[in-house]
Amino acid sequence: MASDWIGSLLQARRSGAPFGVHPSELQCGLPEAYALQHTHLQRVLQQDGDAVHGAKLSVTSAPALERLGLKAPLLGPILRGRSHASGVVLPRSRFFACILEAEIGFVLGADLDARDGAPPREAVADAIAAAFPCIEIADSRYAQWAEAPACAIVADLAYAGDWVRGTDCAGWRALDLRTLPVTLSRDGEVIREGSGDAVLGDPLHALALAATEAATRGEVLRAGTLLSTGACTAPWPAPGAGSFVAEFGPLGSVTLTLT
Repeated sequence: MASDWIGSLLQARRSGAPFGVHPSELQCGLPEAYALQHTHLQRVLQQDGDAVHGAKLSVTSAPALERLGLKAPLLGPILRGRSHASGVVLPRSRFFACILEAEIGFVLGADLDARDGAPPREAVADAIAAAFPCIEIADSRYAQWAEAPACAIVADLAYAGDWVRGTDCAGWRALDLRTLPVTLSRDGEVIREGSGDAVLGDPLHALALAATEAATRGEVLRAGTLLSTGACTAPWPAPGAGSFVAEFGPLGSVTLTLT
């Protein structure tokens, strides 16, 4: 079952045709799902000659956590070959679902170790070396991705797609990330509005929960890790081409064009 599951996801990636099995039929516990994610990821890295560039948080709103029966966000990889600087132009055909999310990103300057319990907010902030705006282009290899249970999301790399990074904000520590206004625009028209507190009330809190979730598997978020902390705006499945701008007030902005 496990090998067929991952094989079907890999085949979808190669062929461009999504995995047609309803994801609700794919059931296992989260430890097994992360083992499947590891197998899936290693096969992708081998096939593409790629490397892991960082980690992304998935399921970072209270309603989504409740719907999936989770207590903490899910974790997936940010791939180096699918990471881009602001202003990148990408074909829409590169993606299946192509779900755009305006997110706050960090790079760790010190390890974030939650094996002895969730770190307090101050410890999370102290571990961060830089903050910046970013856009995640979440993607799924499932045809019916919106109905997937948590284990299926994890196995599909927590819906990792591409990731676009803006410029580091030198004064981010003076900002209240919880009240940061965030908009996502397409061709000059605002299509999503939100704020930093959409990420479980506080992106730093979400990061502490993610570190705690990683610790259940004996993992530590290491210094140098790039992190994308979850959607500040409601996810927007892009139906086609457009020029997109995610604006984060004083934190800055990041742009992406789909053709």
